[in-house]
Amino acid sequence: MNYSNPAMELPKISIIIPSYNYGRYLETAIKSVLAQKYPNLELIILDGGSNDNTLDVIKKYSEHIAFWRSEKDLCSNDTVNQGFAMASGDVLGLLCADDWYEAGIFHDVGENFSKDKDLDILSFHVRYKCSENKQEDKIISDNMELNTFGEAAPNGRFYRKQVFENYGQMRIVDRNSEFLLCADWELMLRFSILPLKHKLIPKIGYTYLMQPESFSYGSSQHKTLQKILEEHVDTSSRYVAKSELYSRKLLKHFRKIHTKATSRLHLINSALGNEEKANEYKKLGKALNPIFWSYKMRKIQKKKDFQKIIEKIKSEGAAQRVQTLK
Repeated sequence: MNYSNPAMELPKISIIIPSYNYGRYLETAIKSVLAQKYPNLELIILDGGSNDNTLDVIKKYSEHIAFWRSEKDLCSNDTVNQGFAMASGDVLGLLCADDWYEAGIFHDVGENFSKDKDLDILSFHVRYKCSENKQEDKIISDNMELNTFGEAAPNGRFYRKQVFENYGQMRIVDRNSEFLLCADWELMLRFSILPLKHKLIPKIGYTYLMQPESFSYGSSQHKTLQKILEEHVDTSSRYVAKSELYSRKLLKHFRKIHTKATSRLHLINSALGNEEKANEYKKLGKALNPIFWSYKMRKIQKKKDFQKIIEKIKSEGAAQRVQTLK
């Protein structure tokens, strides 16, 4: 890869790969990082104690890996948090073990963060690819005009490390002390309301593999999907409860998330024969209407309230990361 300005001081990029029994995919992920030929790179692999061929793959590329370990972990969210905390790079990226980066994107990452010292998050289009060829690839992009994140997870983005140091990392447990399944999604939602500078590179930078064993897209994962949707309902409800802090566009975005999740939960429970639960979600789906439609735009007065929230998130970021939005 030839950089447009060889004299430019490129930031160090740290890539975190969490893995568990994904040895058959891991080599592709590693190769996609090394193929970037980025001159200032740190690769960290944190394995949850796999019993497949994961260790063989890691050892094969050990000379290119700054740090790796294989031991039982608390949960994947905690593993990612640890990886981000131990990374020494100026810019951080998260790569799932069954996904891969597209060729040449580290060039864009390095140059953009080097040129713009105020840039906090750099995003790329994310391709969702079905391993069984049952459907066409789906390309997900962010609507930056709304200052909100779209469907893409944190993986299609790169972050200045200070973002996590200032505003916290992934929450580990919910209000019932149960492990969160979509903490990455909540993290993106949280970042979307903070005064962070984003930039979107309009090209595919990351491929998300939808395969049978995928945590979110597996063919028989309806219980997992149900838990994720329940978390979406809970999180969006808490955001909407703070409606006076947001613009009408952001509030509309949160309400859309809530409505979509409750609708899907209604359908899932109906299909499973849980009519009582299905009706609960049907009613819950309408519960936010009064909050949303009674909302009125406020400007100057709300800036002070919003700033208090920002300072609160900053102060809790380092010491109480998992409590950020409880």
